[in-house]
Amino acid sequence: MGWGATTIFDLLVKYGGLDPAKVPLLVDSYVYRYLPLHHGVAVKAPTALRVAGPDVCIVLARFSADAIKDSARQFGVRNVISFSELLQSVL
Repeated sequence: MGWGATTIFDLLVKYGGLDPAKVPLLVDSYVYRYLPLHHGVAVKAPTALRVAGPDVCIVLARFSADAIKDSARQFGVRNVISFSELLQSVL
């Protein structure tokens, strides 16, 4: 599941080969109000995390990643990883 439905998600789909059909949940605290679907994936409010109860959340944000990680944990997600942490782990 991913938090962040804008630039990084878009680039992962367009250029990174991410299959959006394999994204079970996409949340965004702002965009869900204006963009109900992005690449065919429903964009939900962060409160959807309580219902879905994902094991892992990948934060697809550059500047607010720490605040989003804190919010995801408040919604009960135990494993929260920022996109920058993923990049660092492979470089």
